[in-house]
Amino acid sequence: MSEDEIIKYYFENKDIKQICYYKNGKLHNLEGPARIDLLDKVSIKYWFQDGLFHNDHNCAMETIFDDGRFIREWYNEGKLHRLGGSALSNNESYYIYGKKYDKYSYWRVMSILKKFIRVSRRRVQQRRIKDFLTQEVHIYNYISSGISSYF
Repeated sequence: MSEDEIIKYYFENKDIKQICYYKNGKLHNLEGPARIDLLDKVSIKYWFQDGLFHNDHNCAMETIFDDGRFIREWYNEGKLHRLGGSALSNNESYYIYGKKYDKYSYWRVMSILKKFIRVSRRRVQQRRIKDFLTQEVHIYNYISSGISSYF
């Protein structure tokens, strides 16, 4: 198998149909889900990049039920992550690059990020946002731990 070759794997038995896309032995597809499971009344789509849950544009896992209900999960490089909302559609779970936040802290970090983007007045690269958020989270945690020691 060459480095850029993508293998489409199709499996079917009486209970499940599964389609998988692999690159270098890892689940990978930049054009859509890398794995699709079709069950009796449920379909599940998984987005992978180099073997890690990842989707730059939307959720990285989507479960769709025949009655129209759905559950979505957002990941970045294998870690729960979503800027602008809950990383899990079925409950309020706020994550930034795998770190869980309570609702107040999460929206505080989001307001800091929005100010940073507004002040910079230019497009910010995803890596720079990640570095900035990591720095802000350390500062916020340091301040919070200092405040709690006074009470």
